[in-house]
Amino acid sequence: MANPDALAAQALSDLHGGRVTRNVIESVGGAATALTRTGRFSTPSNSFDWSPHDVDDLVGDFFAQQGRVETLAQRAGYGPDAVRRFRGATQQALTNLIIDRYRQTPRGVLDRRVERRVKKRDDIVEVTPDHWSFELFQAQPHWGGDDKRLEEAVRRVPIDPPPPWPEDSPREPPATTGASVDAACDAVLATAACPVAQRSVRRIVVERVIQFDGAVVDEGVGQENIAEPDNAPAHSSATGAAEAFWDELTEDDRVLLPDIRTPVRQLAAAGVLGLKKSALASRQAKLERRVTEFALGSRDGATALRCLLEIQQSWSAGRSTGGSP
Repeated sequence: MANPDALAAQALSDLHGGRVTRNVIESVGGAATALTRTGRFSTPSNSFDWSPHDVDDLVGDFFAQQGRVETLAQRAGYGPDAVRRFRGATQQALTNLIIDRYRQTPRGVLDRRVERRVKKRDDIVEVTPDHWSFELFQAQPHWGGDDKRLEEAVRRVPIDPPPPWPEDSPREPPATTGASVDAACDAVLATAACPVAQRSVRRIVVERVIQFDGAVVDEGVGQENIAEPDNAPAHSSATGAAEAFWDELTEDDRVLLPDIRTPVRQLAAAGVLGLKKSALASRQAKLERRVTEFALGSRDGATALRCLLEIQQSWSAGRSTGGSP
């Protein structure tokens, strides 16, 4: 049996030698970009990708915090898995830092503000992405159309400029008035004429009030013909990775894949896999870990995840129509 002290010393040696931290930095960069592309977070520059400078800045701030790294190393403890535990704890701490950084951006502040306002409304409901796809909930009134129709309705809503704000206030001024936020929500509901998922309303309203940096968007449009050859191989690579990952999944995992974030009680109530809550929770947690590792290990995690979900949707449609999986 290896000496625990020697293993701990090796973990700290890896840390100070940079081998662990380089691995963590690469993982965090991939995770940050993937989360941004799904619309969950914003980069510091409000573009779609985290640049190496953005990641270096984030990681530098983290490691500059007195005693933070030493605390994580101590929590990793001893044993053969010390380095793995340290890497995982550091990656999670950096992911939390991404979330905190996003919440301080104008988009993050507005997102939280919209969330607080819509919670007071009965026709904007907080549900999981696949809630209404379950047979148990399909009959409930809900918006099942394309979000583009809702976005078009909100584009016609005039948005007020930021209200007057004290110059000495420690807080940044709000992006717009509460009346504009309410008007945008009203436009969504008037078009839908039925309950709408809270996540959709928040995204649509935030994107109406605060758009991505125009210079970044214009620059991307101007380079369409140049960027296209580079994007095609990346997408092909992501598709290949997704297909390889899909082949490793069991049939139960394939069924559960779209619902790895769905509350277990809903899955059990809908009879998913015919399992009880405890068994479903275990399956769900294991699958989520595998999917997370797959995304972080991919060159473009968001594209790889989209390809994986497209494969699952095609497979699911084939099963429902009697086709071969």
